[in-house]
Amino acid sequence: MEMERVYDALRKAHEAGDTASAQKLASYIQSQQNQPTLRQKIIASAPARVLQGMRDPIDAAAQLLPRGLEFVSSYGGLYKNPVSEFFGKEAEKVDVGIGQAEREYQQARQAVGQEGFDAYRMGGNIVSPANLAIAARVPVTATTTMGRAGQGAILGGIGGGLQPVNVEENPDFAATKLGQISLGAATGGVLTPAMGAIGDRFTRFLSAKMDKMRGADVTTINQTAEEFANASGIDWQRLNNNQRNEITNQIVEATKVYSGKDPRVAARIADFKALEMPYTLGQVTREPMQFATEKNLSQLPGTGDSIRERFMQQGASLQRRIGNFAAGAQEEQNTGTRLIQTLSEYDKKAGALVSEAYKTARSQAGKDAEIPMQGLAQDFSSVLDTYSANVINNLPINEFKKYGLLGGKQTKIFTIEEADKLIKVINANRSTDPATNSALTALRGAVKKAMAEDVGVDDVFAPARVEAQKRFNLQDAIPALKAASEGDVNPDTFVRNFIISKQAQSPQVMRLANLLREQDPDSYSEARAQIGAYLQRKAFGENVTGDKPFSPERYAAALRELGTDKLKAFFSPQEVAQMQRIARVGSYMEAVPYAARPNVSGNWGAITNLAQNFPGFPQTAALARALRSGMETQLNVSKALKAEPQKQLTPEEIKLLSRALSAGALTTGGMSAQSLR
Repeated sequence: MEMERVYDALRKAHEAGDTASAQKLASYIQSQQNQPTLRQKIIASAPARVLQGMRDPIDAAAQLLPRGLEFVSSYGGLYKNPVSEFFGKEAEKVDVGIGQAEREYQQARQAVGQEGFDAYRMGGNIVSPANLAIAARVPVTATTTMGRAGQGAILGGIGGGLQPVNVEENPDFAATKLGQISLGAATGGVLTPAMGAIGDRFTRFLSAKMDKMRGADVTTINQTAEEFANASGIDWQRLNNNQRNEITNQIVEATKVYSGKDPRVAARIADFKALEMPYTLGQVTREPMQFATEKNLSQLPGTGDSIRERFMQQGASLQRRIGNFAAGAQEEQNTGTRLIQTLSEYDKKAGALVSEAYKTARSQAGKDAEIPMQGLAQDFSSVLDTYSANVINNLPINEFKKYGLLGGKQTKIFTIEEADKLIKVINANRSTDPATNSALTALRGAVKKAMAEDVGVDDVFAPARVEAQKRFNLQDAIPALKAASEGDVNPDTFVRNFIISKQAQSPQVMRLANLLREQDPDSYSEARAQIGAYLQRKAFGENVTGDKPFSPERYAAALRELGTDKLKAFFSPQEVAQMQRIARVGSYMEAVPYAARPNVSGNWGAITNLAQNFPGFPQTAALARALRSGMETQLNVSKALKAEPQKQLTPEEIKLLSRALSAGALTTGGMSAQSLR
């Protein structure tokens, strides 16, 4: 109404010849015509532009759907019919509607002074339900540059195709749509790998920061602890809760120090650093391809020298550290002789204490201590009933007859001295026949039992009997001591039988170690060195040259067979932990991961050179290939020696990154195709 009054005033001023008034009124009308309308302001607002961007894929689909139905119903355009014509007209209607809406949209932007790139509309494209649905169902799953380029091109093409075509400006719909798809595919194929690389770095960085704040996953920590225990020759199932917690805490601490890394990787790095050994990327990540690549590179003359030198440095370090445990080791026979002598002398001292106690008691009682014969007679009769005549004929029966054990009437006083003589006779009659030796053992036990048997509270010989019982109990607790006291032992196999073998029980070995440490520290050190020499042989075999490779399987098996308790009887907890750490580090170095296939022939360098010089292969191409190969090889060597493992993404993080890349590929494809809209 206001503008009508202005127009009426202008007409009257013009009829009256009032030029000045007419010019003012005309200027006012022109200024009002340049102001955007309320509808234009709404259309050009940020929310409306976002909504327009969200509509674009839907409009594009609305254009494609009737055309697709027209194409199908006309048999590919070969036979037009009323149905195909109907879909064709519907497509035209959609085109007209989209063209009018686009024209009104652009006019509204111009009216409010907007120019150039429409960021809000692009934001609408990104959050469009159609694009998000496609990104969720067609994620970029590739991790290589070429793979991401291919998948990005596909998604970029889809994004470009989901841009509507304004037929008012581009009448050839098919050509325009093909251009949109092509341009979107090209853009997506180029930008997706770049976005992927940035996304990888950012996601790993963010994930590492989150790991540092929340700590590593408990399940992963526990699994890693069990793996590390088993790799160290420790049976995880036989550990108590305190022992398991100790190993688990070590993994947790390693993860804190090397935050942002997988707990397994962090613990491996901690192991290498605890041994002050350099490592390679493949050794701490145990990634099959990286591990195999490093092994192959070490065979290349020149280029692989630095990796080979690191491997040699690692091997020398293991040789030195395991060799330290075997320092001072003599031949097994010499050590066996030394230990037998030490134990025999100790047992003689214990026997002398018993004899001295009996002498003291005899002086107090004024007579010899007569050992009761009833129990001995019964045990002797039981032995005769148990074993065959052939065995009995090999026994010192006559010695027992002297005391009337077979006649039912004692004919000679049985004293401590007589019992000791009888034991020596039994020991002297050892045989190669196992049954005979078993019978002799039974007789020896019967005599010892009689010597220690209590005959009453008022027995003045009770203290001596107690000393005898202590001596015999210690022999039973330490089989090595018992064997040495009886003389039934081979110096060549003494260490193996009574310390190293599975038959040597851990409590027995621990008591033996304590006895040796107290009685003869040098004998204790020799026994300790024999264990180190045993582990050394398991690790390197008969290593005459001193540079044989480490065998992680044999070494770990030896640790497992010995057991932690046996090792701690001769080595400090820190030394045992180092032995176990060596087992793990040696496995990182030498055990080939599953799916890794390194060349083991030692001729990788020759194979590589041969592959670059096939007959008929152009010399210039061979040179270019060699240069490229040399650069790649040097980069791989540097990567291996730098040994900086990346944070491994979780499945959830990979899923989110894949969806983000898919959305990015769709968006960049659509953004580039906007110019053809």
